[in-house]
Amino acid sequence: MASEEAGKRRFPASETETAPATPVQVDTTDVVSSYSNWCRLHGTPEELVFDFGLYLNEGQAGPRQPVKISHRIVVGLYAAKRILGQLHQAIARHEQIFGPLEMDPQKRAEAAHSRS
Repeated sequence: MASEEAGKRRFPASETETAPATPVQVDTTDVVSSYSNWCRLHGTPEELVFDFGLYLNEGQAGPRQPVKISHRIVVGLYAAKRILGQLHQAIARHEQIFGPLEMDPQKRAEAAHSRS
């Protein structure tokens, strides 16, 4: 009976039922920053794989260069869902302040041209 109880883990039914947050200390002394303007996402049933790279072909005529992948980040699905929420909040705040982000590159180019 005791081993059966030990094998059972209770998970919170909702975010509001989680334990109080304890501040997490973060050490950024060895962090390396990189720039990426391209991302590919793929995954497995247990995790998501983000490939980040640099896309140099936008707005250029001539032969296309391959995207140079510089970083691959693998995250579990629970972490990915937390990242999704944080990204959603950050984009919403940005758009509240600066206006909507236009995702169509052609429309962005036309808007930039009309401003100049």
